[in-house]
Amino acid sequence: MKIINQDNAKKIIYQLIPVLVFFIDPFNLNLAQRLVFSALLLTIIWWTTEFVKRDIACVFLLAVFLIFGSSTPYEVLKFAFSPSFYLIMLSFLLSTGISNSKVADRVASLVLKRYGETPIKLVLLSFLFGIVLVFIIPQPFSRVILLSSIYSVFINAKTDNRDTKDVLLFSIFISSTTTSMLFINGDIILNYSALQLGGIQIAAQEWLRVMFLPSLIANILVFFAFVLIFKSKLKADCFGSSTAAGTDGVKESKISGKEISAAIIMLVVVLFWLTEALHGINAAIIAMIGVIAMFGAGVLSYKDIKTINTGLLLFLITVFAIGTVMKQSGISALIFSKISSFMPDNNSAVYLLTLTIVVMTLHMFIGSSITTLSVAVPSLVQMTEGMVNPLVVVLLCYVAVSMHYIFPFHHVTIMIGAANKFYSDKLVMKFGLVLTIITIVSLLGLYIPWWKMIGLL
Repeated sequence: MKIINQDNAKKIIYQLIPVLVFFIDPFNLNLAQRLVFSALLLTIIWWTTEFVKRDIACVFLLAVFLIFGSSTPYEVLKFAFSPSFYLIMLSFLLSTGISNSKVADRVASLVLKRYGETPIKLVLLSFLFGIVLVFIIPQPFSRVILLSSIYSVFINAKTDNRDTKDVLLFSIFISSTTTSMLFINGDIILNYSALQLGGIQIAAQEWLRVMFLPSLIANILVFFAFVLIFKSKLKADCFGSSTAAGTDGVKESKISGKEISAAIIMLVVVLFWLTEALHGINAAIIAMIGVIAMFGAGVLSYKDIKTINTGLLLFLITVFAIGTVMKQSGISALIFSKISSFMPDNNSAVYLLTLTIVVMTLHMFIGSSITTLSVAVPSLVQMTEGMVNPLVVVLLCYVAVSMHYIFPFHHVTIMIGAANKFYSDKLVMKFGLVLTIITIVSLLGLYIPWWKMIGLL
């Protein structure tokens, strides 16, 4: 008889939670509402524990929404028809074009060889690359995969200290999560998802106005906290002076036509993205023109279409349906009426802090940043209507899930590095506890005062 291991036993027990919620009915839901809510809990458990494949879980939840929810099929699937959906899809191809051309590899390798003399300088470069590469590679996944591969070659030639290697590679993924907050296109998926879930549309310039300065200071805080926490692993004496293998070849090779074409195309795309408020052309249309230009220049080919992550797109359609169905089925109003009874009576800093803690707590249990936003944003925007600017609520939730994570599964970018064995879960948890404090301090001391200063609050 096969013995069920402890891990699988826990996963099986977790499946019972939605069943108990269905029969206990803590929110006084009707039968259809209980079926929808229990199916949502079950699906989140499947996503978190990987008990069922993500695509299957998505199809299951969409089917329940279509059958038992109060929303029309279009409302359930409407994200698939939105400009943001096509922008995300096209950004995979833009990132692939940049990767094919090797222009980002050349720049990153030469900069490392010139300025990466010490571990602390490499950590600083991780943050600087995080900012600069936003304008070259719109997908954060592609950015961290590219940088980590280049860093690995460089670091291996510099040191044999495993702890130092792990911390330096970890800095790439940490910096990506925070530098992505500076620009609306910093994380093409998470940033646009947060805004769309809240029913908010803002241009790149407005994002810069409300987010850039506090996010820049928050990045500086995270950098110094990172260096302080891991200072014993970042000592200069554990770092060699040898030249990293593989960087010379990049420097000596002739710049190709594809590199020039890809660089020019992305430069034009980024300039049009940043000036959307002036010309009014949607970011998705700009991305489509950029992709067509890359195909025309030979930077992309037909086989690159397979780099579009259809599983992720299905997941996004599903998580966007959550907020819509929960709201239109009346579930959000019932659940958050219970939560609102514990909230302070005004929109003071204490009120906003309570909202932050609610979102951070949800994030710890749900895991996925996007799933947390899909549950929290529509409900909190509805709950705070007439009290707090909806853009503030959206950005509050966004900052909470972007900066705060304890385990890799709490942020997909961090999970990519952990899955590739670049660093351990223990390392993530050690700094994640520090990020809990930094997130709260940043919101109370940076973001909220800044939003008040510019008139959002």
